[in-house]
Amino acid sequence: MMFKKLEFIVQQRKPKMTEEYVNRVEETVFKALIDNEEIGYVVVDRFIRPNETELKDPFFTDHDFNPSRPRPYLFFMSVNEEHRGRKIAGKLVNFANEYYIFNYGTPLHSGTCNNNEAIRVWEKLVEQGKAQEYSYKGKRRWRLL
Repeated sequence: MMFKKLEFIVQQRKPKMTEEYVNRVEETVFKALIDNEEIGYVVVDRFIRPNETELKDPFFTDHDFNPSRPRPYLFFMSVNEEHRGRKIAGKLVNFANEYYIFNYGTPLHSGTCNNNEAIRVWEKLVEQGKAQEYSYKGKRRWRLL
């Protein structure tokens, strides 16, 4: 099946968390659309006002590339069942990465709680040479290149 027209859009939104969290985190949603119908999305969080503990933790700030910039990390991804297996999730992740590199000079990272489907997406990105796997506190994590 061919795509009629695949489009990507970016939207900022307030995180659906505690008030304290909302004031410290920027949340961005990247959506994939076909003929104006949403078929999948990824949610990326970035601590824009990290506390002292988070500033020292490489999960939240990018000590490898730019320690003064908060590290964006993939919080959630979803693709409608009928569109799975068509590389939509990988395209969304790449789109989000390009956005963060262009706007903030730092690549997108995974979170540490990944289900099997998310792990498969990240492993495919590693196979394609687009991502690198590393360990964070004993958990698998990835960074786009």
